[in-house]
Amino acid sequence: MISHRRGIGGMACHERGGLVVSGRNVAFKQLGNDPSITLLDKNEDAGLVGFNDLTTDREGRIYAGGLGASPVFADGRKPRAGDIWLIELDDSARIVMGDIQLTNGLGFSPAGKKLYHSD
Repeated sequence: MISHRRGIGGMACHERGGLVVSGRNVAFKQLGNDPSITLLDKNEDAGLVGFNDLTTDREGRIYAGGLGASPVFADGRKPRAGDIWLIELDDSARIVMGDIQLTNGLGFSPAGKKLYHSD
């Protein structure tokens, strides 16, 4: 069993046996009741209000779609594009693509050389 709060944008298996989930942040959810580890957090002051879909590559890195505005809640913000974030194996994170409205449907080609994205 893995406990979690409401609202999951995406999830993927983690090499350590738990799950990586996105929503208000990107977190590693361990099995049982062990605490979650936040890998990438929202930053509303910088226009990053949360995360939607995510995927992993063959190396285990995480690609997550950052939200510039909430697609679900009327939060009074002007609509703003988000970004695709890459979380490296050392837990560092960087933007790899910008001007994304809503990341949904991330996945790699069978050879692992192309990242497909539905916006």
